[in-house]
Formats: sequence, structure tokens, C-alpha cells
Amino acid sequence: MDKTETKEKKEKQAFSQRIKNLWKSFLASVKEHKWLYLYFTIIGIIFLLTRLIGITELPKGLHIDEVSMGYNTWALTNFGTDRYGVSMPIYFNNAGSGQSSLYVYIAVFISKIIGYSVFSLRVVSVIFGAILLIFGTKAAYEMFGLNCSLITAAVIDIMPLFLMSERWAFDCNAMLPMLVMFLYFYVKLIKTQKMKYAFASGITFGVTMYSYILAVMMLPVFAVLAIIYSFIFKKINIKQVGAIFFSAILVASPIVMYLFVVVGVIPSFNIGPVSFTNASAGRLNEIEWQGFSFADLMRNLNTLTSYDQYDFMADDKYGVFYQNILHFFEYKISVSQILLFIGFFAMLGFAIYYTFKKKEFSFEVLMVFYMLAMTYPMFFLEQVAIYRYNAVYFSFALLLAYLFSKLWGYKRYVLCGLFALLYLYNFGSYTYYLFSGNFAEENKALAYFDYDLLELCETFDDEEYADYQIYVDYTATYNAGLITLYGLRVEPEVVANEVENVDSKIMTYGNIHIGIPDIIDANQKSIFVIRDINSETTFYTTNIAQIDLYSTLVINNKAKKLLMDLNTPYDIVNNYYVFRLN
Repeated sequence: MDKTETKEKKEKQAFSQRIKNLWKSFLASVKEHKWLYLYFTIIGIIFLLTRLIGITELPKGLHIDEVSMGYNTWALTNFGTDRYGVSMPIYFNNAGSGQSSLYVYIAVFISKIIGYSVFSLRVVSVIFGAILLIFGTKAAYEMFGLNCSLITAAVIDIMPLFLMSERWAFDCNAMLPMLVMFLYFYVKLIKTQKMKYAFASGITFGVTMYSYILAVMMLPVFAVLAIIYSFIFKKINIKQVGAIFFSAILVASPIVMYLFVVVGVIPSFNIGPVSFTNASAGRLNEIEWQGFSFADLMRNLNTLTSYDQYDFMADDKYGVFYQNILHFFEYKISVSQILLFIGFFAMLGFAIYYTFKKKEFSFEVLMVFYMLAMTYPMFFLEQVAIYRYNAVYFSFALLLAYLFSKLWGYKRYVLCGLFALLYLYNFGSYTYYLFSGNFAEENKALAYFDYDLLELCETFDDEEYADYQIYVDYTATYNAGLITLYGLRVEPEVVANEVENVDSKIMTYGNIHIGIPDIIDANQKSIFVIRDINSETTFYTTNIAQIDLYSTLVINNKAKKLLMDLNTPYDIVNNYYVFRLN
């Protein structure tokens, strides 16, 4: 046996021994901490079951933002461009507004492996949810100890906000986990002083800039506050700050160049297959100082800690952290809101005590900075919606965990047990409501969802209907044109060359028309797909401009009679009337 063979044999033996040692070490750790491993195994099983069961059908159909991301994911997977034919954009155009890219490109990666489907689109949210669970638990442990981390994991696992949002495909779902990952690496940097965590913080900072547009407003503010505070207490040094800054700039430089394009400093351009186009000018128009009002602040905080108009995130029955309502005269407040309020002031009190009384660095201060950075955009944006501010909910979860860990430390075991039983009961009630069919029954037409039109598109994509002119009502369906193009899987090149007015309400593609003509030609071979807004099964029933045939005739209960007089058969397809002429 020569020296080369002897060396290879020794290397294989050494590798095999390392694997055996790692396995023995793992088994020893499991034996020593068996209850801890059992706890996190249960947490993991609950997470997977509650996020994956019925993920493609609950609720039925796709949210309009899911349609947009799904269309881009399908197009990039199969053609290498977005739905408009733009090659690998840094930021996506979305009907005059915009959509962040991190979620889509991960969905493309998964779709390249298993093929595009609703599952491959939505499972990305589950992946980001797992990242949040892991790094949120680790961050809580590093800052406030084991008990706090155990409770944080449970809160993230069972609260409606996390459970529900991690089942849908929204670009904002990438923001919260990435922000928490940055927080974890930054905390590790403070505790260990190792440069690898400085670079990890900077890289995560850069990646987060691609997650959601609000991250551009939130994360830099938090990072600056955290770095200044840490620097004052000598927890980081200039070298580490430089590592964070330069690695962040390196990773985020494409999105920075994209922002220069948006504000008009430089024109649109390409670097290889990557496109830097002005895809979100409308986003900048949304940012404007709204003024300060204490009443508005309280109203917005109440929304963020209860529910808003979007039932697919949190409803009035369960809220974001369960709605156990208590009545104080004419005021209503939930148990969770009270606990969050107490938790915040407990954390704020310890932050002040450690910083000003003991002159010590405090992770409580970092979390106060985090909450401020995640909520201050409400003063610059008109609408406060839960999904847009999802980054703040890790701090809310941590507030509950921090409060209960303090109570546990003060031996308030009975009180902690009562609250644990309350939340477990709520969790059981909520999961039964969600998976028993009650949620689907009560939410047949969630805001911005439209499964009927998607199914009709599949029906009409057939030779049987090639000779018909098909007209689709848009007044009660947001962006019916985009839904139709996605449902028909129209290729990007065709969209770019053959589709008229792709981003307007009225659109034509081949024999498909979005918009009903003012005058019906009774001799034309045609099909009319008209939303039955009298059924009140859609979010868009109260403030739509009534300008087409449906709104002028059907809403007055005349169109049905008129079309029947023309001997026109019609069928009700869930929430639509489908009329066929000739």
C-alpha cells in the first residue's frame, strides 16, 4: 500500500470517528436535556401541522398579492423573466406599485426543484416561519435566558398572527424573520465579540433590504440606535461597526442602485441578466408625514394588538394574540392587550434602571429601540395594516415571554399556569375553528381573494370557447385582469406584445376582455362573466364606481330579466353569473 492510499484511509477513518463522536455527543446531550428536547420536538410538530395542513386550500383561491408573486414565480421559473418580460428584476412591478423580490426568488428556487404550484409558492412562508421560530427563540435565550426563550417559542408557535400569516404567500412575510435573524447575530456579536457575527449581522442586514419595502425604513433606524447605544457602553468597536457597514453595503448595493433609479438619479439599466427598472414610483408617493395625534397613536396601537379589516391576518373573534375581551365601562380591552401593556412597561422600567441607575448595558433597551423602529412608519403612512407591520410582532411575543419569565422568577407559578391554560384553550379553539371548516364557511369571500374567477379562467382556456368573445366584470374584483392572465398562464412574451392595457382595469387579451361593454350585441357569440355583488360575498361591494352594464342593470335587478328576454341561458358559478349568447 503506497503513501497516498495510506493517507486516504487515515482521513476516512478520522472522518468516520468524528461522525461517531458527534453522534455520541448528541445522544449524551439528549439524555442530559431530554425534557428540553421533548419540549422543542412538540413545538416543531405543532408548527408543521398548523402551517402545512390544508395550506393550498385554506382559504380557497389566492390573495391578489399571491397571484402577482405566483405569476412572477411561474414566469421566472419557466422563462427567466417576470410576467412583463423583464429579466430578473431587483424589484417587481405590481400594477403601478411594487413587490419585493426575496420571497419570489426563493419560491423560484423551490419551483425549479419541484415545479410551480400553489404549494411551492406558499411553502416559502412556512420556511420563513421556521426561521422566525428558530432565531426568535435563540435571540430570546441570548438576551433574557432559557425561560424567556421557551415561552417565546410557544407564543410564536400558537398565536393566530403567526399561525395564519405563515400560511399565505406575502412578500412581507420575509421581513420579520430576516429582522429577527439580524437581531440574533447582533446580540451574539455583543456577547462574544467575534468578528464572524459582525459580518453575519451585515450580510443579514443587506438581505433584509430585499424582503419588504418597509424594511428600508425600519431596519436602518433600529441598527443606528442599537449601534450607538452599544458603542457608548463599549460593547462593540469601530472595527466591528465597519464590518457590519461594509458587508451590509456589499450585499445591499443592488437595491441601493435600484433606489437611485426610482428617484431618478440614474436611468434604468441592466447588469447581465439582472434588471434595474423603475418598478415602484408609486411606493414613494405613499410616504408622507401624517402628523402626530395621541388619539391616532392609541387607535393604531389598538389595531396592531387586536385586528384590522383583513380577516386573512386576524379576525375580530381571535385577534392577533387571542381576543379574550374584558369590559371597562364603555371600553373594551383584551387580556393580551393588558399583558402586552404590562410587559412593555416592565421592560421599559428595567431598561431605565439598568441604563441610568446601574450604568450597565441592557438588552431591554435594544428591544425598546426595536419596537420604536418597527412602529414609527405609522407616522408616515396613511394606512396601518397588520401585515405591513408584521416586524413588530416578535417584540410583542417577547414582551409576553419576558413578563411571564419574570413572574416565574418571582415564583408566581399559579398565575403563570392560569394564563398558560387560557392560551392553550384559545389555541385549541382556534385550530378547531380553522381546520374544522368553520373558518372557510364564515370567510367565503375574504378581502382580495377571488377563487371563482381563477376557476372560470381554467374553464374558458379550452377550444370549446375559442369562438366566443368573453367579457369579465371587473367592478367587484380587484385587478381582474391580472387574475385572468395568471389563470390562463399567459406567457411573458405574449403579455409584452399582445396584451392591451395590462395594468389598467380594462384589458384585452385575445378573446378575453376585462370590462363589460355599455351596449350588448345580442347577435355576437359571447359570454359575460358578471359578479353578483348583491350577494355581499366580496370586499368590493360598497364603493366601486357603477359604470358598466352590470352596475347599471343587474344592481337594479333588470339585467337578468333583459338577458332572459333575449333567450339567454345563464348559470350561477358561486359568486358569478355566467351568461352565454348564441
